[in-house]
Amino acid sequence: MFNRGPKRSPSAPCMSRLFVLVTLVGHALVACAPRCGPGTCAGCCDPAGTCRSGSQESACGARGLACVACGFGICAVGACLSGTNAGAGAAGGGPSGGGATIGGGASGGGSTTVDGGQCSRCRYGELCTVDGGGVSCTSDFDAQTRPYCASCGARPEACGTGANFCLIRGDELECGVDCSRGQQCPVGYECADVSVSTFLECSASSPCASNPTLPCGGGSTCPNGGACDTGFCRPACSSGSCGCLVDSDCPRETCQAGKCSLTRASCLNEQDCTAIRCSAGQCLIGRNCSPARGLTCADVRP
Repeated sequence: MFNRGPKRSPSAPCMSRLFVLVTLVGHALVACAPRCGPGTCAGCCDPAGTCRSGSQESACGARGLACVACGFGICAVGACLSGTNAGAGAAGGGPSGGGATIGGGASGGGSTTVDGGQCSRCRYGELCTVDGGGVSCTSDFDAQTRPYCASCGARPEACGTGANFCLIRGDELECGVDCSRGQQCPVGYECADVSVSTFLECSASSPCASNPTLPCGGGSTCPNGGACDTGFCRPACSSGSCGCLVDSDCPRETCQAGKCSLTRASCLNEQDCTAIRCSAGQCLIGRNCSPARGLTCADVRP
């Protein structure tokens, strides 16, 4: 008979966490599960210390930060999109967990930065203008309208007004700046697509539902990265959120305070908010200036 000694209560740090019971040669060992936080949770942590997906309006967040309730608005894979400001970010969610992603990570979209060798005198973060008088280097950084690489932490209001999104950049959440209408990006930046998921949750035990209108098999393939499952196309599950197969899988916008709820386009009514397009399994909501391939905000921040 093993002498287990006096019965003791788990230590205080364990009380708020889950317990795992392991039986080993007559001993009952109680171990604390890892505390919910940036290193253990791709979504957000609720007040009970439980890791949530981070894509619900009542529990929105990413990268192990505290869950927040969006209130008036929606949760865009880890960030609240309010009626007056744009946000996103895959903070642990979004294709990599918690918000909008840009150009499939940090690429795509093509650069709108003017160059050709003459702009080498301009510093990162400056607009380069080449005309008959030579080259001029200026900054249009503005905390409200052009907040290049400002830290946003899944807070949509941090990126100011207009179609500036809180973007996922590796482990960081940083503001992009609207370039959807051909606005020039500064030196060191490129204009890339911004996308979000469908906001439908999924997991290994609860996969995305197949689309009964998209049969597959017999040599046919599924669109936008979908997989053929029992004769019908099923969207991919990425970091707790389902991707899209067709445009109709993407969320519908509403017109709120003169702005479309996702794309931030101006609107008078809901008919002004056009359908969001599905591309490469994600729903495109705009285009933003973001650090060019191989660069980070630490390199190019004004």
